[in-house]
Amino acid sequence: MQQALSTPLPEHYLRLRSDNIDEACETITRAYDAHVLTPIGPQHNRQISLYHADLQSLSLSIVDYQSDVSVEVGRLSGTYVLMPVRGHLEVQCAAGHYHCRPGDAVVLNTGTELRKILRHNYKQLVLKFDAAALAAQLRQLGVALAEPLRFQAPLRGGGRAGASWWRALHYVLEELRHSDPAASPPLVTEPLERLLMQNLLRNQPHNHSRALCDPAAQQPTPWYVRRAEQYLQANAGHCLSLASLARCIGVSQRSLQYGFNKSHGVSPMQYLKRLRLRRARQALLAGRPGDSVTPVAMACGFRQLGRFSRQYKECFGESPSQTLRRCGDDGAGIK
Repeated sequence: MQQALSTPLPEHYLRLRSDNIDEACETITRAYDAHVLTPIGPQHNRQISLYHADLQSLSLSIVDYQSDVSVEVGRLSGTYVLMPVRGHLEVQCAAGHYHCRPGDAVVLNTGTELRKILRHNYKQLVLKFDAAALAAQLRQLGVALAEPLRFQAPLRGGGRAGASWWRALHYVLEELRHSDPAASPPLVTEPLERLLMQNLLRNQPHNHSRALCDPAAQQPTPWYVRRAEQYLQANAGHCLSLASLARCIGVSQRSLQYGFNKSHGVSPMQYLKRLRLRRARQALLAGRPGDSVTPVAMACGFRQLGRFSRQYKECFGESPSQTLRRCGDDGAGIK
């Protein structure tokens, strides 16, 4: 795993390569949170490099410090995982004092104030998770949050849990190495984010771990949400509204909205849109010469073809006709 991490992301993810401390501080602040970099000891080479990838609810960076530095950070605006690839990391914060070398890692909660000492040609991989997105994932896993999510600091590195984390991280890194940064649609990046978020939630101890691991403590998906899911699956091609869905299921619109947001993190209509888009893509990928985009869109429940084309491109990074052309068709239909 460390060999995989030592290989930087492709050059198109490079955000900084400079020996100017002020420039480095400004660039890394834009990528993460406000902080101050202070060189330590003789500075023969101050060069700092930053490779940075933004997804939807998390960001990932590889940062290389070729000289020893001290880093003062204010309140963190997300949940961080710091993983040394080379050198030595020392973290001082209210939760404790931690020393990390390659193979170790530390998890820092939202709101933490800290000081870091980076020594011995230090290089690290950094993940920053959006706290609200982590909480939403936990709710989707059936856990009600009575209090804000708080992780233990030392990352569990050994055993099955640690191996699972590194495998998931390795997979995401490989996907980023081979992806086009100009086209990172949500339906491509969301599975990668979900993989890392759920892996962290399941394998790293936190104040809701007992509820997550105990099926009896988890809240089951409400019956009306399950029934609505089945109804949407069977009728996705029809004209549907929140009001008509609520009438068919026999609950209020408000209850249905609350149940879907709690179970899926989206509204019933957003759930339906994603379902329709996935079906449209499956149909387009299975297209044959002579097929057109328009009947596929109509069959999947889209009545406004221009809106369908825009939503499809936002989700998949290409137009419907481009998907169809990749399957050998001439792209007849809407652009």
